Amino acid sequence: MASRTTLKSYFELDDKPTAAQFADLIDSILNLTDDDLNDVPGLTAALAALQSAIDAAEETLTEKANTSHTQEISTITGLQAALDGKSDDPHGHPISDIALLQESLEDLNTTKADISDLVPLFLSATDDAAVITALASATFTNNVATVSGWAAGRFHQDSSYVYVSIADNTVHRIFKTSVITVSTSAACGGADGDIWIQVPA
Repeated sequence: MASRTTLKSYFELDDKPTAAQFADLIDSILNLTDDDLNDVPGLTAALAALQSAIDAAEETLTEKANTSHTQEISTITGLQAALDGKSDDPHGHPISDIALLQESLEDLNTTKADISDLVPLFLSATDDAAVITALASATFTNNVATVSGWAAGRFHQDSSYVYVSIADNTVHRIFKTSVITVSTSAACGGADGDIWIQVPA
């Protein structure tokens, strides 16, 4: 294996890379057949952090749903006097009249959106059995198929492929023997099924 700087030096203009240099390039790239996804730097920690966030959100919501109590008005300083000073007639106020209400509502919407994004990355054999069954009979064209019920951003794998939903109900499959290359250069070379991701220099 070699650093990116070293690998790039093998393929400069007019270079003739050797077999050993090509071997360095191949050994420096993640291979879904030979390598364990758990060995990907940061993946295990990211999944653990995601699961912790889900657990914390579920615990918080459970506590909120099951907690109730009463409080005597007299124990809250100034509350009875404030209520006595209010009109007995129904009336309304614009949100802007109530200090911090708009900000609090926006924070609540943001929190709800954050919680809704906390979904498991990989399909569950139990909870997503219908989706996995539908996958088995799906027809792939250019390694893309429609699978109902599969949400964007979720993964699955079997003995031959890794599947990822690139949009709701749309699944892309990747051969486990495929080579995934991340480079600042335009795609070139490779075998059928390989993936080349071009990133800014």
